[in-house]
Amino acid sequence: LILWHQICSVFLRNKDIKTLRIEDTIFNEPVFKIFYSYLKNSSCILKTLVAYNVSFLCDKRLFLELIQSYNLEELYLRGTFLSHSDVEMLCDILNQAECNIRILDLANCSLCEHSWDYLSDVLRQNKSLRYLNISYNNLKDEGLKALCRALTLPNSALHSLSLEACQLTGACCKDLASTFTRYKCLRRINLAKNSLGFSGLFVLYCEWLTLIAIPRNFYFLRWKEIKS
Repeated sequence: LILWHQICSVFLRNKDIKTLRIEDTIFNEPVFKIFYSYLKNSSCILKTLVAYNVSFLCDKRLFLELIQSYNLEELYLRGTFLSHSDVEMLCDILNQAECNIRILDLANCSLCEHSWDYLSDVLRQNKSLRYLNISYNNLKDEGLKALCRALTLPNSALHSLSLEACQLTGACCKDLASTFTRYKCLRRINLAKNSLGFSGLFVLYCEWLTLIAIPRNFYFLRWKEIKS
């Protein structure tokens, strides 16, 4: 624990820290309390928080409180397990009017089926979110349908959506095509490593051709990696 005190003391000595990166770390309760205490009492102006493959052997509520207490613009939680209640709390933070998070990376966070309703609410209410990565989660066609419904509403500000390896099939492509038509802000979508099949790709490609003349709409599909 002495080592953690020494590491975390930098938060008090350096007020110019704007990016905090934590990778492949296990937080038990004593260690996280040290981390939380130093960071909570620092004068850092964090804008970017990266927590890749972090395991919490304690309640994550304090970690989510840290996210809320800083005026973050970028949040990367790739590979960090998020329970149903974790996602609910995180989305409550994202739905607050003062939230300025533009980039949200939740790839490979073991998101459950209930997560998509919470994230759909974020897409409806959050005015700052521009990039959402939920790759390598079990989104499936039904989850995507919920997200597509949210994206067709006028309040959504999303520009880029990554859905790599989300167990999508060709059955979701009509919903995606409809979203392309009705939602004019979405400029990039990653559908790599999904089994969309030729018929699903044909539906998307035809829709893409009808919109290619609109300069501000660009749909990026990594065709070579999409399973046939």
